[in-house]
Amino acid sequence: MKLCAARDAVVAAYAAGEKIEVIALVHGVHPRSVHAMARDAGIALRARGRPRGPAPDAPAIVAAYLDGESRSAVAARFRVSPDTVSRLIRAAGGTMRGRGGWWRGRA
Repeated sequence: MKLCAARDAVVAAYAAGEKIEVIALVHGVHPRSVHAMARDAGIALRARGRPRGPAPDAPAIVAAYLDGESRSAVAARFRVSPDTVSRLIRAAGGTMRGRGGWWRGRA
């Protein structure tokens, strides 16, 4: 009887959106047990890990880079990483410009 009530409490907390780590700590079970109990109760499991932000505006990012903005400037403006900028440009068939700077080309 007590196990059934604890299972119901775990499932209810998971369904309410509580973090798995918190549920496990409060109810004295392993985080994997929380997943198993929710799955066995027929609740759709949430994705693991940190939630991702909205998808970047790929066409605008590529256009900004091709218009001459630096990779760092584009990344800062669109709030993505410079690696994301590079990945989107390559995916669109573009190529990255060489690394530049005021010191390049000086004798």
